[in-house]
Amino acid sequence: MKFFLNLVCLFIPSKDLRHKIRDMNFLIFILKMLQPFFKQDRYILFDDFAGKNTECIDSYSLFIYMRDKGMNAYYCIWHENKFYEELKTNNDLKNVIVLNKKNAHGDFLYGSFWHLVRAKYVITSFGWLPAYLTHFLYHNKRLVYFRIGHGKTFLKSSHLLRSHMKFNKFLVSCKAEQDILIHLGWSPQNLPILGIPRWDMLVRAQSRQKSIFVMFTWRKTFLQRWRKAYPADEESSEYFKKIYAFMNNPQLQKLLVENNVKMKFAMHHALVDLAALEFPNFANIETVMPTNVSKHIGTADLLITDYSSIAFDFLFLNTPVIFYRPDFNDMKLCEDDLIDFNNAKNQDEKLFNICYDQDSTIALLQHYIRNGFLLEDENKDKAAKMFAVRENIRAAIVEYTESSFAVSPSRKSGKAASPLFRRAASR
Repeated sequence: MKFFLNLVCLFIPSKDLRHKIRDMNFLIFILKMLQPFFKQDRYILFDDFAGKNTECIDSYSLFIYMRDKGMNAYYCIWHENKFYEELKTNNDLKNVIVLNKKNAHGDFLYGSFWHLVRAKYVITSFGWLPAYLTHFLYHNKRLVYFRIGHGKTFLKSSHLLRSHMKFNKFLVSCKAEQDILIHLGWSPQNLPILGIPRWDMLVRAQSRQKSIFVMFTWRKTFLQRWRKAYPADEESSEYFKKIYAFMNNPQLQKLLVENNVKMKFAMHHALVDLAALEFPNFANIETVMPTNVSKHIGTADLLITDYSSIAFDFLFLNTPVIFYRPDFNDMKLCEDDLIDFNNAKNQDEKLFNICYDQDSTIALLQHYIRNGFLLEDENKDKAAKMFAVRENIRAAIVEYTESSFAVSPSRKSGKAASPLFRRAASR
């Protein structure tokens, strides 16, 4: 297909027109023209195209369920993601579309073109496609663009205020999460309350070695360093300084040694290449890579995080969580980070174990070590309200997609409404 586009461009005298054609507009036009001649009978799924270290388990967990059920499902993955090497090693590339270009977002259209012609659902846990692709998927009457979520949107809302977040359907996990999106302009009929597919695969595994998992979420501030308003030196930030100080806290280290508890720390996959600080490899503290975070969820006895969506994986299993937010008062953070912090703080009463300093965090940690890492009944009740569905989530999602697609050929009523995008445009 790319060869065809370059061939067409040889006969176009206008440089601007050639640029537009190469910018996929012409390919999108061809795609629209071909769609009516094909039956929409397949699913295309993908996770993150941008991260080499991202653990692709969200859409992929739904994909393998569909594939095992004999459904016409295809999964797209960037060849530079470490998960691709794992699939290749395990000879597990059946119905997997490998995107080989340096820019995987742009290659998505080329790599999955003939599948897009016949797609009835494009399902993603991230989004982040180029504007022309987002527009094509969102406004296309022959398919449904469905975000199933990399995590609950309960604690983060800044990413919802961006134009690339245009989806026809948006999966949520509970009524409280649905209310957040309704407030931002979504129609309830396009917010199915089902849960995240990967939760079907969560299993609590007993281990003789007690362990604590630590992972803080990303800060957009560090991902837009070209803006002079924000610090270019991550090491000087409150985020890295206070995490570093926490991991080196003598009281924490003593607590771990005396109780024979291991602590495993993972830097968020989006920031792992930015962290110049060397985190301690203390006797009871180990630094692990973010590419296999899921294996720690079932074995760890407690999670320490700030407002990462990984908290809900632990709460799903009734594993204690301590929410330690080390840089809440850092006014050098960019607007999106401040929006997320304030949104998370507004949800404090629905959660528990919220800490803003090291001392209270270590005190809570000591409490859970002494009580055998048991989550209190009142906190179990709070956690339970975060999950409307706790089993057979993938089956429920498939049933929903099949039934909602068959209801009407016009599936666009109640899309993400204009207030969401007016707010984003005003920033």
